[in-house]
Amino acid sequence: MSKRDVILFLFKWKFSLIGYFLFVVVLATAFAYLMPPKYSAKAVLMIESNRSPVLNSDIAFGVDESIALNSELAIITSHTVLSNAVDSMNIERQETEESSDLDISGSKALNANLADNESFWDMGAIVNSIGQLMTDLKSSMIEIGLIEPMTVRQSIIRKLEKDLVIEPIPGSTIIKLSLNGGDPKWITKMINSVTDNYIDHHLKVFSSPGSTEFFQIQLDHLESELRPLRQRLDNYKKRNNLSAIEESMQALVKRRAELLIKQDEALQEKAQLQTIYTDGHSKIVLINEKIADIKGTLQGINAKLRRLDLHQEKTEDMRTQIDSFEKSFLDYQKRYEEARMRDLANTEVVNVRIIEYATEPTRPNHSRIFYIVLAMIGGMMLSIVISLIKEYFDHRISDSNRIEMILGIPVLGSIKKF
Repeated sequence: MSKRDVILFLFKWKFSLIGYFLFVVVLATAFAYLMPPKYSAKAVLMIESNRSPVLNSDIAFGVDESIALNSELAIITSHTVLSNAVDSMNIERQETEESSDLDISGSKALNANLADNESFWDMGAIVNSIGQLMTDLKSSMIEIGLIEPMTVRQSIIRKLEKDLVIEPIPGSTIIKLSLNGGDPKWITKMINSVTDNYIDHHLKVFSSPGSTEFFQIQLDHLESELRPLRQRLDNYKKRNNLSAIEESMQALVKRRAELLIKQDEALQEKAQLQTIYTDGHSKIVLINEKIADIKGTLQGINAKLRRLDLHQEKTEDMRTQIDSFEKSFLDYQKRYEEARMRDLANTEVVNVRIIEYATEPTRPNHSRIFYIVLAMIGGMMLSIVISLIKEYFDHRISDSNRIEMILGIPVLGSIKKF
């Protein structure tokens, strides 16, 4: 497409381009002035990974930090925390259906905004009429059973579950909580209420009343199991003389190796003597007796080794069973100490730190000029897209040269459309 084609396109569809552009800009400008501004309140928390929820010395022992952080996120978004936060705001609990946008005083903000500009009084009446119409429509839908009625409290809790933004900062244990709404004072109180109720519920979740007594009972039970097992192992070792079973087996293996060497030497000596003497010769008889003595000793050593192997296998089985009980005992002992520390700890000391409470925002998230500029960009793109679509489907011929090319006859004249 050449520059000439672009210029022709712009002149051909200039009214569409300007019309759609102005329509979007005017609509966005009216929206920016009529609708109450949106504010954002933010609070920042830090989860100390090297501290416990209640002075527990190794909460992160064997636990990945991301797992602990995800657990905290689940606690923050739990229905218990959000409902307690709403209740602490002393919101009137009504049984009639009402709109519960988080900017609960958004209508007040809108009315105040309209009151500042007399030119919008008529538009304000229209907005109020639309709001009343929507309220009547919801009431009718409730009456015929299309939607379920909700109290203000239930509606705000549902909106909190949907609109509360919880953002973990990557590479850290810091969590950012934010909430958007039309009333800066209200959303600030709400986000701080969520923060305080989260810490209270966090403490309740990780506190475990009565756990010290439970772990003490388990320790006593394991101790009663371990005592007879240890006594049984000691008696078995004493009864079978197994105080140094490893050393005895090593000595027997060494002695057997020496006897095997002597047996080989005696067999070689016997083979040499048999080349010189007969079987009845005294030297042959002596060497046979020596070989027999060595074999007898070897048989005794092998029998002792087999017996010691059986004893060792049995003692190892008993030792394994004892080790298992001792491991459980140490684990419960550790848990008992942690529970005892929790009972003695200051319940106000937890591993959650409030880096920054939410402060009342003084400026909205975006100024009106932002929405107007955004509308100008969007209006420009929309008008161009619509004009391109109209151009694509427009099969009318407006160029005299093209008419001559298609019909093959000259154009004598043309009348411009006004």
